[in-house]
Amino acid sequence: MALTDNTTSLYSSTGGGTIGGGGRQAVVDATQALLDAAERQLAFFLESDDTSHPPFGSVRIFVVTPSGRRVADVPDDAFWSRADHRLRPVIDAAQNVVTKLRTV
Repeated sequence: MALTDNTTSLYSSTGGGTIGGGGRQAVVDATQALLDAAERQLAFFLESDDTSHPPFGSVRIFVVTPSGRRVADVPDDAFWSRADHRLRPVIDAAQNVVTKLRTV
């Protein structure tokens, strides 16, 4: 979860996570880069109220805007950089946030 107030937390669908990473500048910078990437590529996210798990073999990325929730399902291969995808800037920025959270 990356918010415009620099709140940054990581939650796993299997439980657990990291809360409160936004107090570190490296995480703040990565969070802002992710939010900027998501905003630039917002057209590739579909408006949806669906909060279910993505189809098998996919990762679901949520973007919450003032006008509502948007989602994009990305194939696992693209999310793990084994394949290209039009959301590559968002994926790379999200991976960077995870890296920064792990290293702080």
